[in-house]
Amino acid sequence: MNPPQPIQDWLCSLGSTDPAQVEDAMENLVKAGCTAVPALIDALYDGDAVICARAIETLGAIGDTQALDPIIGALGDTDAQVVLSAINALRRLGDVRAVPALLPFLRHDDIYVHFYTTLALSELRHQETVDALLALLHRHQHQHAHPHAHQHEQRQAEHGRHDAVPRAEIEKAHGVFVSSCRCRGGAPE
Repeated sequence: MNPPQPIQDWLCSLGSTDPAQVEDAMENLVKAGCTAVPALIDALYDGDAVICARAIETLGAIGDTQALDPIIGALGDTDAQVVLSAINALRRLGDVRAVPALLPFLRHDDIYVHFYTTLALSELRHQETVDALLALLHRHQHQHAHPHAHQHEQRQAEHGRHDAVPRAEIEKAHGVFVSSCRCRGGAPE
């Protein structure tokens, strides 16, 4: 069954080079809500990366979880913008079922992919997320530690002293980091 004509027109406008036309189409599709979701999901398989990325962004804005699996599938796309759109849309959907699909992107070389994945996972608040972010932080600290830091840690352990930061403090610090990014406009809505 074909979607209503206005939805078809708005979907076509997702491929426009006119930013105002694209914005208008996306706003109208979001207003159409669940009615537009099946057509937007179909647009993910259109073959045009621009349309696919914009359809994913629109699905994220609508927030209907029936789009969860198709958006997770888009994480495997070869186009960077499609992948970034999928990560952001999964963040907006807020469904913890996306966590396992997002975790591998914490090791991605692209700084934007890494940042938006960290942001998405921090907002999904799932135990797997916390463990993965703590492991990443731990790995990062050891890569950039002072050459004698390990010896210092060993001596402290021998004397029964530990300077380990409690898990709750790390989670709190990460939340502050994400909040500060939002205040400076670094994290899109």
